[in-house]
Amino acid sequence: MVLLICRQILLASEVMVLIGIIMSFRFTPHYSIPQYVISALITFVFAEVLEGMYVCIRSVHPSQSITYRKT
Repeated sequence: MVLLICRQILLASEVMVLIGIIMSFRFTPHYSIPQYVISALITFVFAEVLEGMYVCIRSVHPSQSITYRKT
């Protein structure tokens, strides 16, 4: 159950990071300072949420963490 919630938050955070990145581009004739600040804030906050969700998933299933093993 916890893993499902983490994955849903992970997906929502990825979408919000994408929105923040898209907002940082100049898609209107007047690129304003509030547009820049809001896009940077959205990108930063949800990138931090992404990092937290990866830690959550790795703590629930440590065997699925990214490791390089010699075979």
